[in-house]
Amino acid sequence: MAEGTGSGENSPAPRPLLACYTCKRRKIKCDHGRPACSLCVKTEQVCEYPLTSAKPGPKIGAPQKRKQRRLLDGSAKPTDHTQSPPEYPLKKPPLSSIGSVVPQQDQTVQPLAQIYASGTSSTTGVPEINRSPLKNVTVSSFERAISDERVLSQIMHPSHDPVEEHEKDSLDSSSTERMDSADPGTVVTGMLIEACRTFRMNLGKVQLMIDRYFENMTSFSLFRRPAFDTKLQGIKTQRHAEALLAAMFSFSARFCSDAELRRTGDETMPATEYFHKLAKIMLDSCLDSFVEDTPPLCLLQALILLTFQQLIDGVRGRAWRSLGTCVRIAHEHSLHLIDLERSKKSGVDLDVSQWILDEERRRAWWVIWEFDVFASTVRKLPTAIDWAQNNTWLPVDDEAWYAGIYRPSCVLAIDPAIRWKQLESSGNQSAKAWFIVVNSLMRSAQLVSYPQFFSHSSRIMLDLESQRPSAEGITLLPELTDTAQMDLDILANSLCCVIIALPPGLAFRGEALNFAYYQTAPVLPNSYQQAFDTYSLHIMIQLTRFMIYHNHVSRLSCNNTSVSTPGSSQSLGTSPTINSAPPKTISPSARAAWNHYLTAASEIVSLLRSSPPSHVQHVNPFLGSTIWLTAATQVVYRFFDPPAHQRRAIDSNLDLLRLTFNRYVAFWNISKALQENLEGVERKLERLRRHEQKVQTEQKKDEQVPLGIDGMMYGTGTTNWTPGMAWNLNSSIFELPDPAGNAMDYLGFDMDELFSYN
Repeated sequence: MAEGTGSGENSPAPRPLLACYTCKRRKIKCDHGRPACSLCVKTEQVCEYPLTSAKPGPKIGAPQKRKQRRLLDGSAKPTDHTQSPPEYPLKKPPLSSIGSVVPQQDQTVQPLAQIYASGTSSTTGVPEINRSPLKNVTVSSFERAISDERVLSQIMHPSHDPVEEHEKDSLDSSSTERMDSADPGTVVTGMLIEACRTFRMNLGKVQLMIDRYFENMTSFSLFRRPAFDTKLQGIKTQRHAEALLAAMFSFSARFCSDAELRRTGDETMPATEYFHKLAKIMLDSCLDSFVEDTPPLCLLQALILLTFQQLIDGVRGRAWRSLGTCVRIAHEHSLHLIDLERSKKSGVDLDVSQWILDEERRRAWWVIWEFDVFASTVRKLPTAIDWAQNNTWLPVDDEAWYAGIYRPSCVLAIDPAIRWKQLESSGNQSAKAWFIVVNSLMRSAQLVSYPQFFSHSSRIMLDLESQRPSAEGITLLPELTDTAQMDLDILANSLCCVIIALPPGLAFRGEALNFAYYQTAPVLPNSYQQAFDTYSLHIMIQLTRFMIYHNHVSRLSCNNTSVSTPGSSQSLGTSPTINSAPPKTISPSARAAWNHYLTAASEIVSLLRSSPPSHVQHVNPFLGSTIWLTAATQVVYRFFDPPAHQRRAIDSNLDLLRLTFNRYVAFWNISKALQENLEGVERKLERLRRHEQKVQTEQKKDEQVPLGIDGMMYGTGTTNWTPGMAWNLNSSIFELPDPAGNAMDYLGFDMDELFSYN
């Protein structure tokens, strides 16, 4: 008699009892309870037993199709996915359900080129099975109760995904139990040993490079350090794990000393470029295998690390396109919707394990967001991420995430005026969250201050009449409308509020920053993190000031009398150079903007004096462009011919900024184009100086304007002028037609190109 037709224990059993479909699919032991086993009762699933023993090997997709039919006709209740992995294809399992292949040490290692060209596993030699895109995304508990309406919406949506993709889910779910049943230490060790063969390094060196990654990566935190072994254990295939490790090693290889290498027994260390190229080969091969499916999170993290290296080298074509790929894959994972409609729960009621997994995904999303802002700012182009569609919480502090302690957070508000308010009220004191808020203010300020490069919201704020040609036929810089100026004032106020509301320990007060190394517990961030957080926040605050006042400073070079206030003697700054300028030639707003520029530059110089020379090794190399901007500001300041004692201070500041930036370039292999561009600023200004000298010699002797520069005498009533300031701020010489007849705004052009790597 077939199993399932008898009356329990009183019926004869000619063969062993068969497990129900649910337990069989999940590969766990079934207690054969009737009418339903204990697991199905606990998870509120329909328990069905097979009538006959099936042939070896499951029929792909059959249990999954039955599950779909039961959910569609309402005969089964939604599964509580906090108790068990999801079975419905439209649902998304937790990250812990991602399986992996256990490497065997006694297998033959294929050549690297053959492995990554064949699309087969280096440990099994068989083609790998790609996962469904929806299986790669973790969802919160509120999303797991899928309603019939949502199912109907999915059915009626004109999706381009083939139906067969959803039928692969049953194969992927089996890999989790195989990994969960294996000893984690054995799995990770076997994976690392296999990676040693691929990288041609011993196990000690591989472990050293993993440690150096976590000890020196301060720019962002992609992985939960105490659970990194679990992370490796959960990676689906050996190829994916090796691609991720190679990407990590492309960063950490520069931090391994010769003494440490000798202790591992292998004194040779490939350069970072070797691991970068190797990781790119591996990653390209892995991504090519996902023709229709979504690559797993580990490959996205590897791509983030590779893109980081490319952006360091320069925001050019390859890095720009790689960043676009990161954004697209992140959208496939729905990383921008992690906390969409999240119900407000206390830390007691919240599923902390799910929150920990979601936090890893949040980290990946905000790193990509930061890359997007940086690259778009450099190239003065729109961002690839639509901020209005962002529904992911800002990251919490690493210490809480590492320890598994829940911390509330908030999304990044669209309105710049309330971003800091929402973050402060959420109680999230993460330095990265506050950095993102300041970074967003910087980007918002650029959209308004650079109206000639953006054609959407910032272009609406323009006074189009201000773009008309001047009397000399030269196109002036666009003048901001009152609405645009109000937006900049709001951004300036918001920045001041951020500075006041910063959590204790994040604000820079002139103290010496300690970038010294010391051993930390795995549940704590690395020793450089606190100093880096203070450093990066302070530099980003000053960069935001540069952006807010950029338009006014750039317009100092324009022959636009509408911004001047004749007869005004009001002084809005403490800079002796600006206050000594002729009051009739510059508006108070322009004078105040230049003072803010100089103040921001002085703050950065003070920060560098408080940091050890080696600090550039432990900070985000993206910050080097702001050091460059500060140096360019000093070059322009020196060009204004300040008094001799101020010129000495400017030269000293410029020396410090140049040496610091050169250290950035040398250690991080930053493109040398910025160094050449800095020299180009001086050459252009010097060319402008020579032209001014020629113009001044042709002026009438009785004209009440400076007759020269560098200490020449001025007319009556100008004894308090700074030599050279009048012609720098009041004349039209900064905007001269070149031999081809094109308008050239030298000061404005240089300020606009301060971030250019080209």
